[in-house]
Amino acid sequence: MKYWTWTEILARLKKELDLDDYDGLVDDTELLNYANDAIDDAESEIMGIREDYFLTKADLTLVVGTEYYDVPADIYANKIRGLVYHKDKKIYPVERIRDWRKFREWRFRKDNATSTDFYKYFIVNTTAGSPKILLSPPAQEAGANIEMWYIRNANRLTTGADKCDIPEFIQFILNYVKEQVYGKDGHHMYQPTAAATNMWRAKMIDTLTDMVQDNDNEIEPDLTHYEEAT
Repeated sequence: MKYWTWTEILARLKKELDLDDYDGLVDDTELLNYANDAIDDAESEIMGIREDYFLTKADLTLVVGTEYYDVPADIYANKIRGLVYHKDKKIYPVERIRDWRKFREWRFRKDNATSTDFYKYFIVNTTAGSPKILLSPPAQEAGANIEMWYIRNANRLTTGADKCDIPEFIQFILNYVKEQVYGKDGHHMYQPTAAATNMWRAKMIDTLTDMVQDNDNEIEPDLTHYEEAT
């Protein structure tokens, strides 16, 4: 599977758009902005259908007495798929405190914390651009004992070496950019290019809809209640 760099994408766009014949119509910076707009658009479609396309993991390192922890810089819309505590043979899911009771439960757990409590969490967004995981109770130990599974953003392009990490849908990216360029001056290729963009969007949606990670589509029963009772 080929991961296109911005240098490769730009070279192909310039060739297919014949930009040498349209000097001053668009520059490289504008093409880069269009490409990132296309990635935004593709990312939105992916998140609506198959968000685990961008599933990734990070470790949450606990600090004794600390309750606020940064979310990863590349997290998409604070989408945490799951937190798992692990130390020695003790393993359990760090559950999100549900909305209707989280403020009372957070205060109770904070004021009555013990070393045997299971951790829970919810997200707060006190400072613009700096959402935090609020751990409940505050950490009773130190160490990278929580695995965080989350949905990351698609990679944005800044430098020539940056890679577009939506390789299956590169045709959508290319056509989206060409559509924007042709639309600037009413080029005769605008309508057919817009139609091609819609076609590639539909193909992208169909691919995501049919995507199954390993062909295992058996419905999983939730047996955690029985496991925890044994």
